[in-house]
Amino acid sequence: MSIKKVLIAAIMTGLLYPVASQAQGQEILSLNLEQVINKAVAESEAYRIQDNTVQKLQQQYREVKATIYPQVNGAVAWVNNYEYPDKAKAQMTDYTFDAGITASQVVWSFGKVSSAVRLADKLLAGSRMNKDTTKLEVVYAAKIRYYSTLLANSSVDILRGSLENTRHNKELVIQRSSGGRSSRRDIIKMDADIAARVPQVNEANTGLSSALRGLKVMIGAASEAEIVMTDAFATEYKPLDAPALVKSMRENEPTLRALRQNIAVYEELTKIRKAGYYPTIAAFATWDYMGGGSDYYIGGNNLDGYNAIGLKMNVPLWTSGQTSSQLQQAKIDLQNARLQLQMVDKGMVLELNNAVAEYNQYIDTLAANQAAVKLAQDSFNMMQDMLASGQVSLTDLNDSELLLTSGKLKLQVTLFNINATIAKIEKMAGKLIWQN
Repeated sequence: MSIKKVLIAAIMTGLLYPVASQAQGQEILSLNLEQVINKAVAESEAYRIQDNTVQKLQQQYREVKATIYPQVNGAVAWVNNYEYPDKAKAQMTDYTFDAGITASQVVWSFGKVSSAVRLADKLLAGSRMNKDTTKLEVVYAAKIRYYSTLLANSSVDILRGSLENTRHNKELVIQRSSGGRSSRRDIIKMDADIAARVPQVNEANTGLSSALRGLKVMIGAASEAEIVMTDAFATEYKPLDAPALVKSMRENEPTLRALRQNIAVYEELTKIRKAGYYPTIAAFATWDYMGGGSDYYIGGNNLDGYNAIGLKMNVPLWTSGQTSSQLQQAKIDLQNARLQLQMVDKGMVLELNNAVAEYNQYIDTLAANQAAVKLAQDSFNMMQDMLASGQVSLTDLNDSELLLTSGKLKLQVTLFNINATIAKIEKMAGKLIWQN
């Protein structure tokens, strides 16, 4: 892969880090990966929306749970019976007053109320898991952006180093020319090589400056702030154990946990639909203070107290198939929830195993990249010495420098791929992977 292709690939991944501005009075933010993650989560609208959803469901849970406790209601009515037939005069008065309090308590509902409370509780728990899923997505995005920043910064440094190497090679050619051993054609070729590298550095800086604006938006930094990334890629990595990570994913990954919770939700809903066939029994007690008179001011002498207690039972005798239809729908939803969990679990296990295999392949590639860079550096240093003594051609030196630059870029791309894959595995496994 050519240097230009590697650079373009780096920029297209959303790379973020421009040349630091040195303007006086400018805010400088020195950020490590953890700080970027915390700022990204705090600035995430999606995460805050999920947090609001959890709070709303907490209130809905309280609303549903209130049905298991006594309900007390009061009412007051003053009525002017300004017109009524003569045959009703014996039972009617011109004015009536009624004030009362009614207390009720569900005694037995064959699981309708208790299942409704458990359903609301499980919906709340599922919402919390969705919030966790959203946070993992934000954390993953922040990690990828941070690692992309490190890759971008390294790419710019490498290309600048390549430009400086070419300029130094030109000095060697000039020194050699002063001894009468090089032609002007060699100097012109060196100038062409230098000129070819300048646009690459400028293009990289332009892309990184644009990408940095995206990073600032992500973490809520001021547009004029200078960002300094304090972490760096590790140089050594260990192979990962796929079965252990799959086990962790099934235990901790919030999407799978939410799907299991979804099954529990439909189980409770099925119980509620089954309970629809059975009666609901409630106890009640009332106190009324009422009476009537011929004057708008009825007066206390015309008002009396009335008290009553009792049990009330509502029995669903016939619903024209509505209850059975609702029950069948709930059973189908429960079956689909179980199938959904199986389908997602299979897909995520496959994706995690593939990610672990890619990671293990990347660390093998890393060792080869590191060896290639060391050999290319030794070769380049040797070519510089041999050029000065006229033992190699300018073409040999340029090829050696290009090989070194390409190797360094490939090494940084591999480091980015390793850490990006680790971030993906951590998101899926629901835990951090510490590298020594």
